[in-house]
Amino acid sequence: MKTIKDIKNILILGSGTLGLRIGLACALNNYKVIIYDIHAKAFESAKNSQTNLLKILVKAGTIRNSKPIPHFKISNLQPMPSWLLKMPTW
Repeated sequence: MKTIKDIKNILILGSGTLGLRIGLACALNNYKVIIYDIHAKAFESAKNSQTNLLKILVKAGTIRNSKPIPHFKISNLQPMPSWLLKMPTW
């Protein structure tokens, strides 16, 4: 039986405030994180926000440097993949 400790990869759909911060928290705890967003504006904003959040965390002493985290990736989904179009909406 798998446990929470078996999780190594995190996929987040949406790079808004919540998705970005959850992704960053996971990446800082050594999970491989990929965040997808279909909106170009949100995608660009997330990349800029990541840099700013890392600088804030360095200044607060939470992390040591503000270099991009190698296992943290924000991607733009254009065009939207077919597997995502088949997902149910709530």
